Amino acid sequence: MSSNRTGTAVAVGLLIASAFAPACGSSNSTSNNDGGGSGSGSSGGSGSGSSSSGSGSSSSGSGSGSSSSGSGSSSSGGSSSGGSSSGGDAGGIPSQPGDGGVCVGGGGTPGGSGSLGGPADLFPCDSVWYEDVTNASVASDSSSIISGIGQWGGGAMQIDFSIMYQHATSSTPMVTFSIGDTGDSDSTSVPVPTGGALEGETGYTCTGGGDCHLIVVNDSTQQLFELWSVSSVSGTTGSAQQETVWDLTKHYPPAGRGPGCSSADAAGLAIMPGLIGLRETKAGAIKHALRFILPNAKIRSGSAWAAPASHGTSSTSSSSGPAYGMRLRLHASFDASKISSPGGKAVVQALKTYGMLLADGGNDIFTAESDYLEQKIDGTTWGTTLQSNDLASIQPSDFDVLDYTTPLGSGDDCKPNSFF
Repeated sequence: MSSNRTGTAVAVGLLIASAFAPACGSSNSTSNNDGGGSGSGSSGGSGSGSSSSGSGSSSSGSGSGSSSSGSGSSSSGGSSSGGSSSGGDAGGIPSQPGDGGVCVGGGGTPGGSGSLGGPADLFPCDSVWYEDVTNASVASDSSSIISGIGQWGGGAMQIDFSIMYQHATSSTPMVTFSIGDTGDSDSTSVPVPTGGALEGETGYTCTGGGDCHLIVVNDSTQQLFELWSVSSVSGTTGSAQQETVWDLTKHYPPAGRGPGCSSADAAGLAIMPGLIGLRETKAGAIKHALRFILPNAKIRSGSAWAAPASHGTSSTSSSSGPAYGMRLRLHASFDASKISSPGGKAVVQALKTYGMLLADGGNDIFTAESDYLEQKIDGTTWGTTLQSNDLASIQPSDFDVLDYTTPLGSGDDCKPNSFF
């Protein structure tokens, strides 16, 4: 993830939405009256003002760029899901809740600490990540936005398998990080499981020059910690460029933690709920939206963003491509028989039901959980369930862009709200 942060201001015109999303079971196609400002391309976006994103999860902080650090092979490691919520240990790594299934968050239910453990049950079930958009309206400028993409980064749809997420308990050692981007970051101690690793690494030192995300769910406090560009962890101290802490009991509004606020992803969104989880995929069902990535040259210029994103960057340069936060949905008519692997078929169905949200800049369009740590826990690997090129036959023209709120937000001057 290359640094996509600059200091431009948030454009005027924000219409502040309700601080809480609708209760689970109610309509999620609320008007996301947030994301004001400028933005070009189809210039500020045509399409309707009723966002199909529903209630938005998004955040503050920094971070951006390519998610393709670390290994790109389907057997590169992963963490966190799997097993039961307590028990087994491998090299100090606690056995984790298995992911995949249905949303069980909200209503006082501990987010992330249920039987699934994420990505499908982190936030309350009315989160933007779990919204069924099968029948959501298509944006009037969808065709021009899709044309603006042209080809995926690298020329084909590919999956990166380098990111890891872990679960922590009340007994997990806490680490205090020195943060580089203090304006958009939280600043609180982070639970760091013994024997874990950063994205693309085999431990807690960033040696490969990648994004080196650290993602940890604290089941005891119902918090999701996401850090970008972690340099190292030594004892009770560490250093990172950005830290975002998500409260998994909250119903985040369309502006996330504040307009102009980033996170460990460039768009200001949470990362973990949009990952392709190992165990959910092996179980055959991905019941949440996916985060997706495009090269900066294919992302809307003007530091533009649309709810549920809350942040844009000056390094993007397309006049007609999608803005951060826009949701694409795979055509219902797409022939799944083109995809041979069982994991690929699960991704196809998720893209038809939940779609994908533009979250970061880079080349590999999707990010899947690495199986590196899972192998340590109980030997679970991706095997042939899903591999990096399994979705290569899917083209941008197979998607529609769904309705989004206008005018687009613009900038990265963080205006924190009560969720920061």
